[in-house]
Amino acid sequence: MCMVFTHLMELNLSRNKIMEFSQEMCYLDKLEILYMNQNNIRVIPEGIFPHLKMLKFVKLSTNRLAKLPSDINQCTSITYLDLSRNCLQNIEPLIGLPKLKELFVERNRLTELPFQLFQASNCELTVCEAKANPLRCPPEEVCAGGTRWSCWWEHTATSAETRRR
Repeated sequence: MCMVFTHLMELNLSRNKIMEFSQEMCYLDKLEILYMNQNNIRVIPEGIFPHLKMLKFVKLSTNRLAKLPSDINQCTSITYLDLSRNCLQNIEPLIGLPKLKELFVERNRLTELPFQLFQASNCELTVCEAKANPLRCPPEEVCAGGTRWSCWWEHTATSAETRRR
């Protein structure tokens, strides 16, 4: 990667039909804002996010992500994360992002949200948008308050009963 780009603080690669999240992204250690939404990214390789220590704002919505790299939680400066309109079934790798304030995971394939995301000791999460996921129920920590929560969830038993009628 050209040395000129290593000093980038903001990078917008939205709407470029990108299919791969380049391993070379790890050299952008000054990066604070990343837009890679509306592409065709299926996989983010391990080993990139631990190098992006300054990254605060990440928009990866409208891709084809099926899973997150397990080391994304080592990018501890993230405050805003948009993963909506992907194919995610699990967001447990997000546990341990201490500065995360806003999380958007609408229109994925999530059946549950990790309760640890909503514990005050783990992060500063104040907004979680999880609409249009087949969620079984919201975490108790959300029901207790503290997080502005928005979701539609389908209770599988209720849905099955409705279909039988």
